[in-house]
Amino acid sequence: MIKRGRFEIMTQILAFCTQAKPKARIIYNINLSYEQLKTYLALLTSQNLLAHNPNGYVTTEKGHRFLDAFAKLNYMLK
Repeated sequence: MIKRGRFEIMTQILAFCTQAKPKARIIYNINLSYEQLKTYLALLTSQNLLAHNPNGYVTTEKGHRFLDAFAKLNYMLK
């Protein structure tokens, strides 16, 4: 089993949150601990890649651009 890196986890969160998702759904679907989730949510929201609204967390336009750039970079490296 290969350990996920920081960027893989961030992209999984951003891809999962295309529609607003509560913390619990993110934890279970991305397979993170609560402490890990807090760290990544703080990082992603501070960089305006993820936004918090009353329904949960949702990927911003900047977050979608990040996902596109990450996918292109991954493609180039394979």
